[in-house]
Amino acid sequence: MGLKEAIAGDASVFLDTGEFAENYTVSMGGVSKTVTGMLDESTDAASTMQPSDGIYAVTKRFYVAEDALPRPPVINKAISIDGTDYLVQNISREMGLLVLTLEVSDTGVV
Repeated sequence: MGLKEAIAGDASVFLDTGEFAENYTVSMGGVSKTVTGMLDESTDAASTMQPSDGIYAVTKRFYVAEDALPRPPVINKAISIDGTDYLVQNISREMGLLVLTLEVSDTGVV
């Protein structure tokens, strides 16, 4: 087995609902589709806070097969995952997966 096959095999583990992945309903531009992916729920250092108005934004990552989404994602456009609206901040490809960096606004007590 070559490196390419090994990496593709590792990517399939992330999309296995018995391992890491779950099924999500993704809506983009009025088109919805159920896809298998992994939504990284942990916040990271890129989360921003604006204490003046009590609103902060949390950054999450969504890992999905490149051909799974109902249409190609676009940076600075909305995407809804299981009814939660996100803004696409970045799009990259890692180990054969499409990785969407998403931002969701939330209110919090400062």
